[in-house]
Amino acid sequence: MVGAFSRAVLALFDVASWAAIATAILGGVTTWSEFHGTEDKLTRYSDAISEIESIVQWYVTDLLLKNVSNFCLESLSFF
Repeated sequence: MVGAFSRAVLALFDVASWAAIATAILGGVTTWSEFHGTEDKLTRYSDAISEIESIVQWYVTDLLLKNVSNFCLESLSFF
């Protein structure tokens, strides 16, 4: 959007030959920002996987404890 605006302004002032330079600079900035954002995305993804693993571990432990407690209660009953 900024690129289109800058090209329009350059064309308005009759310096459209600079539009290619402005486009190249904006393209470079966009590429760099996307490349730089990859690390943040990977960090968020890694954090999400860690949280999911933690929830799964809690769930498995909870099921195991419920099964063990039911077994203990059944083994204590005399009837």
